[in-house]
Amino acid sequence: VCRLSMMESFKGYQADFTRNHENFKKIYDSPTPWEMPLPGKWNKLNSFQKLCVLRTIRPDKIIPAVQQFVIEKVGEKYIKPPSPDLKLTFDDSSKTSPIIFVLSPGADPYSQVFNLSEEKKRQLYHLSLGKGQGSKAAEMIEQAKNTKGTGGWVMLENCHLLISWMRNLEKICDEILAE
Repeated sequence: VCRLSMMESFKGYQADFTRNHENFKKIYDSPTPWEMPLPGKWNKLNSFQKLCVLRTIRPDKIIPAVQQFVIEKVGEKYIKPPSPDLKLTFDDSSKTSPIIFVLSPGADPYSQVFNLSEEKKRQLYHLSLGKGQGSKAAEMIEQAKNTKGTGGWVMLENCHLLISWMRNLEKICDEILAE
């Protein structure tokens, strides 16, 4: 609040914030504070300036507020993660190179991977990693390697929950490359 008040467009914000704390508390208490009108003259700020004010009140709500800002200014397509074209990805891959997805919250490629595995007639082994799942993942990789014909696929999810095992996974991948 103090730093923002030092900027030319926000002169008097700190004093108003103190004087109108009840109105600012309503914004604080709202589950969607970016949709709330700002008290007094502050509601005449442009959208970006309102984001600056929101950051002083509810920094935890900046991400959804910025997403709404982007939707209003340039469109929803700029906040939606692109859907990967797994067929193209598969065509660019080899049997010794894993395909790794870095996913945004809410993204789940399982159904796409499953459908492609069916189409390509590949056995799909799926595991959501967590405590104690490292050995099970290693077993699945071994099973996939030994699947008759073209080999199988292994889909490991939630790798961030088993960071300590990622070095083992790297060694397994190196061994596969060496074969």
